Amino acid sequence: MFDESEDRALARKRFSTRCGHIKKRLVNGERLEGALLELALELAPDEVFAAKLRKGEKLSDYECHFFVDAVLLHARLAGP
Repeated sequence: MFDESEDRALARKRFSTRCGHIKKRLVNGERLEGALLELALELAPDEVFAAKLRKGEKLSDYECHFFVDAVLLHARLAGP
């Protein structure tokens, strides 16, 4: 039905959408849960940051900016 390039494009779109959901929740100060938390933990730059995400603690403005504008952006560019 789909060729390999279409499957890859769909996977990239799905991944980008999940990153967008993480961004929205972090900017709104909401807790991450389920699959979004798992993805954010995979992308977390260090264990201290990951612990904050697991506990549902609110990130500082700097941490939120760093994760949203650097980590998620690079993850989207790298793709799944």
